[in-house]
Amino acid sequence: SQGRERSVTRRTIEFAALDETARDRWVRTLSLLCGPGVMAGSAGQATRSASDASSARTSSRTSSEDLDEGSAVARYYGVPLADVSMMEEGGSGLRVPAVLLCLWDELVARPEAEGLGSEGIFRLSADQSEVSSVKQALEQGQGTAAVTGASSQCVAALIKLYLRSLPDDLWSGVRPQLEALASGGGEQPPVLEQQAKAQAVIDQMPRLCADLVIWVCNVMATVVAKEGSNRMGIEAAATVFAPGLVPPPPGDDLSALMLWTDKGVEVTALLARAHMAKPLRPDSADGTDLTGPGADGPEVVAGEAQAEA
Repeated sequence: SQGRERSVTRRTIEFAALDETARDRWVRTLSLLCGPGVMAGSAGQATRSASDASSARTSSRTSSEDLDEGSAVARYYGVPLADVSMMEEGGSGLRVPAVLLCLWDELVARPEAEGLGSEGIFRLSADQSEVSSVKQALEQGQGTAAVTGASSQCVAALIKLYLRSLPDDLWSGVRPQLEALASGGGEQPPVLEQQAKAQAVIDQMPRLCADLVIWVCNVMATVVAKEGSNRMGIEAAATVFAPGLVPPPPGDDLSALMLWTDKGVEVTALLARAHMAKPLRPDSADGTDLTGPGADGPEVVAGEAQAEA
């Protein structure tokens, strides 16, 4: 229908288990999440076209047997990044948890006034009973069927909830460098200088952590690009994403946690500005070009950001 067309991208889903039986279970589960266009490859991978997503919404309701089998493995929230199914964002090479792309695709596909352009998107609170219900449906393997009828505030809240629920410390090993980004005081250095410092931190992070951080920066950039309608500037976006993107360091020091609140927002805003000035990229020191020519981020994100510029 009008307003829900999607750009065609190709995504790769990685599996933790490579034997055929386990792979088949993953494919069945991910077909519930991503649509019927999922198919297994000989190397233990599955691919899908984003153009399949719209047809997935009209697919028949899954049987109770499929839901029962899917629910055994379809747990997404609170699971370490190394243990969840990942999807490779077409063109950018970023590997992101599949459930995040399912939620983001839903939000992007909606008419602007109801989705990313709606006032206060990601800032306004969602109904907690709706969030709990849709989250449960996702983890029972209902996938796109679970989010199609959800409010945009609920879909946005589920993205933020996923980040806050991560057991991983995305910044483990680079906390001092992360804090140094916002400890200059006084006049802020030029944004490209900040970008270079942020990129240096990203380069030291594990690949999955770096990919997720950059993906969130893409999301913030897309939201901020629609500030004229959604009233979400960089500071507003940083405020709502900071608790999940740069949570306080692990520990029980209450005073340190309180002090971190403002610093977390400051660091998140810095990362967003740096990424918007010059896209941050995952470390490719292994010699593999995982970003592709001209790929500044997920295609739908880069395209919308440029359109709004």
